[in-house]
Amino acid sequence: MPGGMRVEVKGADRFAATTNKAAADMTTMGRAPRVAGDQLAGQARSRAPRLTGRLASSIRAVPDGNGGFEVQVQLGGIYPLVQEFGSRRGVRAQRYLRGARDAGQQGVVTTYEQELDRIVGTIRGA
Repeated sequence: MPGGMRVEVKGADRFAATTNKAAADMTTMGRAPRVAGDQLAGQARSRAPRLTGRLASSIRAVPDGNGGFEVQVQLGGIYPLVQEFGSRRGVRAQRYLRGARDAGQQGVVTTYEQELDRIVGTIRGA
């Protein structure tokens, strides 16, 4: 190009590849759903009422595959609901799930922030 200017971007291919990989990793958020879910499930287990321990031992975190998770109580029947919400017949609400959610909220945010920082840190250029 006579009298013109030529611009060359070094590392553009590597930047594009690592940016695409980071974008894909952000979709599932890497290990954050498992770590944060396990933290919250542990909080819920420690707050669950303990008559036999079956309720606490049935609490699990399940990643949803989209970067999130659910804390699930896998013990069937009405017992887990009555313990969480109480009943009209005098059973006092224990709030083991909501209490865990409230107490663990900042830990979940921190875990996701750390994972996002790790993912962004994988982006490379030249």
